[in-house]
Amino acid sequence: MSFSKQELARLRARFLELMAEAGDVTEVARRLGVDRNTAFSWARKAGPSCVLGRDVQGA
Repeated sequence: MSFSKQELARLRARFLELMAEAGDVTEVARRLGVDRNTAFSWARKAGPSCVLGRDVQGA
């Protein structure tokens, strides 16, 4: 599926919101209908706090 730049930006923002709640890349990717590899790429670019679903500076 192909997305416009705006749609992709909104989808990525929603992904990051859900990651803050769920913390499971595979689950969030499934919910949004995003390829797992794309989701892991977004999570890596967002940094450790995204993957862990919390602020890692206080960990």
